[in-house]
Amino acid sequence: MAGWTATVDEWERFSEAWEDCRSRHPSIKYFKHYEAKHPSGEFHKLTIADGNAKILALAKVISHYDVRGYIATVKHSILSSRPEQLRKLMGTRIYDWAFIAMVSTILEDFLNRGELSDKIDFIFDGCSELRACIESYEIRRTEFPPSMRRIAGEVIPGDDHELVGLQAADLLSGEHSIYLRTGAKEIPYSVLTDANIPIMEFEAITQPMMEPLLQYAQDVHKRAGVVHEMLKALKQMGVKL
Repeated sequence: MAGWTATVDEWERFSEAWEDCRSRHPSIKYFKHYEAKHPSGEFHKLTIADGNAKILALAKVISHYDVRGYIATVKHSILSSRPEQLRKLMGTRIYDWAFIAMVSTILEDFLNRGELSDKIDFIFDGCSELRACIESYEIRRTEFPPSMRRIAGEVIPGDDHELVGLQAADLLSGEHSIYLRTGAKEIPYSVLTDANIPIMEFEAITQPMMEPLLQYAQDVHKRAGVVHEMLKALKQMGVKL
């Protein structure tokens, strides 16, 4: 999961430049990194070279503005033992831990740098997992230390087809994903790092007991399945229970 922070005024200037670049030939209505790399969606009539050129042009737009980047990664293996029945439960999804890490790290980063004057509002691309995360955030926000509570703003869903900030976040996420897979930064990513834009990468750390708890839940569900099959077999044999 990746995102950018900037002041409201900077976002307005950024948005104009992003939309100007997006509308240049070959024009697209919105940007998605995957579609640019695998010609589809807005890039379905374009070539891979066209897609790479648009990614580079948009990366150059980002490099000219006062933004800060954040990238949260999660080890999927930590949650691999979760039972199928728990895969929609808050706290057992990869997205949940990336969300928690992203919000808490950004707030802590601003506090550590002494930037306490304004509240930080968060806009996440709308998805099925987000609602539970927002509800959890609203509960946890009341328990934040006073200094963090002062800058912890709202978390709201947004549409990445419309909001350029989410599209810019998708570009950063896509470029970093390539870097994680290949070990090499492609030119658009290098443009960002060469511009000395601060980009913080961090790993989402789950609770220490998460792994054994999920394993325990898995074992319980397995035993429940065995018992269910035994009872079913007994009933078929005519045993009254």
